[in-house]
Amino acid sequence: MTTVAILPISDANGEKSYRAIAGDKQSIGKTAGQPLDALTAQLGERD
Repeated sequence: MTTVAILPISDANGEKSYRAIAGDKQSIGKTAGQPLDALTAQLGERD
C-alpha cells in the first residue's frame, strides 16, 4: 500500500484546490477526490 498525502492549496485569488502527493508523483484537482483518482492511475494501483 502506498501512502498518499492530500493537501489543500489556495491560489493568488483565494480559490481552493487540492494536491495529492505520493513519492515523486503528484496531481492537482478542484476536489480532494480528483487528484487522488489521478494519482492512483499514475501509480497503477487497484482497489
